[in-house]
This record gives sequence, C-alpha cells and structure tokens, in this order.
Amino acid sequence: MNLSFRMLELLRFAIETRSVTATAERLHISQPAVSKTLQQAEERLGFPLFVRERGRLVPTLDARLLLPEIVRATAAMEAVSRLAEEVILWSTREFGFVRLHDSWSTGS
Repeated sequence: MNLSFRMLELLRFAIETRSVTATAERLHISQPAVSKTLQQAEERLGFPLFVRERGRLVPTLDARLLLPEIVRATAAMEAVSRLAEEVILWSTREFGFVRLHDSWSTGS
C-alpha cells in the first residue's frame, strides 16, 4: 500500500474541494487523471474514499479520518523539499560549490 506524494497531494485537494474539476485545475492535470488516481488510491488502500453524488465527491468517513495525516505528510514532504533547496543555496553561497549532476565541484 504505497501512496506517492503526488497521490497524497491529490487526495488532500479532492477531500478539501470535493471536486474532480477543482482538484485537476489546482494540480494542472486532466480530470480523467484525477479520477484514475483516486481509483488507484482506493484500490491500494482497499476501501472507498468517496461517494459520488450529483457530480460531487463526498468524502467517506475513512477519507475524513485520513485527512489530518495526509495534511501532515504532505506538509512534511514540502518542508523536506524546501530545506533541501536551502541547503543547496547555502552550500553554493557559503563554500562556492556548484552542483553538477551527481558530483560536487568547486566554482573556481
């Protein structure tokens, strides 16, 4: 039951917006891609996350129970990404290093 960062992010937006269209717009992907990812998430988790009613996504109790952890997980992943960017900027500025593919070399 592996859920990627992108899948967690999509689930978060879908639960919060209750809309495939709004989720697709927010993530700059197609509506079919959102629907497919939601279906994959439900298959991986082994339980439904939404009930579809009159064109809207209604999160199940299980989805609502997962939301706080999804929010924490996506926030933590975003924090790691920001920190990694800061480390690269700091090391480049502080030590004059330039990142080249998978190796470090001095900027001299």
